[in-house]
Amino acid sequence: MNIICMVQARMVSSRLPEKVMITLSGKPMIQHILESLVRSKTITDIVVLTTTKKRDDKLVKYLKKNNWKYFRGDENDVLKRYYDAAIRYNADYIIRITADNPLTDPSIVDLVVTKAIENKVDYASNNLLKTYPLGYVVEVISRNTLEKIEKLARGSILREHVTPYIYKNLKKFKTLNVAAPKSLSYPNWRLTVDTIEDFKLIKKIFENLYSENESINYKEVIKLLLRKPELLSINRNIKQKVV
Repeated sequence: MNIICMVQARMVSSRLPEKVMITLSGKPMIQHILESLVRSKTITDIVVLTTTKKRDDKLVKYLKKNNWKYFRGDENDVLKRYYDAAIRYNADYIIRITADNPLTDPSIVDLVVTKAIENKVDYASNNLLKTYPLGYVVEVISRNTLEKIEKLARGSILREHVTPYIYKNLKKFKTLNVAAPKSLSYPNWRLTVDTIEDFKLIKKIFENLYSENESINYKEVIKLLLRKPELLSINRNIKQKVV
């Protein structure tokens, strides 16, 4: 079973330019995500999916220097970028992670992957029904399903955001939602990085919990924020962009 984790990343960001390379606890944010994913027990390989635009050369240069695999494709047709990368790396399953989620927990990735394979689904996610905070989204898509939606999805929104076609046509696919345990369900928390306020919150979390050669465990993040709820006020007024 060839399970390829594809991390979607580019230097452009309307609210926080070059955020994937912003320094967090001494390393670019993208590095933290990749180092966490390496600790997964289910992932066969990790590939950063970026664009062919010149502005992403800086990211590619960094990835090359640090021996991370990458794939460059169309900036706006992200669905095709994923499909082409799936063909290139002969993926049986594709894990979709976005590079604005530095708290990505490999144990949550492994949980969603395992459930997807055990239940032989077309698509599994922990976001069909939101129980995890924003910043922990994991999507797992079978190769056949990715091929199907690449052929059927039409329109910029469906192709730029990769999986909306599945959400719009749930009856056509066998899907599975992986929910957080009730005691760990905080769907209204915002733990992604899209603005400087988001980054300030994540930086505080790293200052409290980050340790070299270890991933930041989701349960520890929950404990920290319940102990220091004032941290959540840092980005409380930030609104997520709606697809």
